[in-house]
Amino acid sequence: AWWVGHGGDVALVRRPPKGLLGGMLALPSSRWAVGAPTELPFEGAWRIAPVPVRHGFTHFELELRVALVEVDAPPIAIGGLECVWTRRDSLARAGLPTLFARAAALALETLV
Repeated sequence: AWWVGHGGDVALVRRPPKGLLGGMLALPSSRWAVGAPTELPFEGAWRIAPVPVRHGFTHFELELRVALVEVDAPPIAIGGLECVWTRRDSLARAGLPTLFARAAALALETLV
């Protein structure tokens, strides 16, 4: 997952309507695949959170790495999905699914 910050905001995206967590707000991310390397959507001073986020779904467990970057110019879209810029202090009310709420909490801890 990618934590893209700008000022006091963070980029969220609405996941595609079909598929896992369809239509929900989330941190942008790459495609989930077994053993996939950490992909980054654009150049920047990225850093990787020290621990992954783990979440169990009905038929599998996901280990998600979180990469963080602060940008000077906020992108309009990330990974082909339009950004929904959200205040960091309002993430708890954004309705993120548990996986992405955990990823956002990890990112906030990592930024401190």
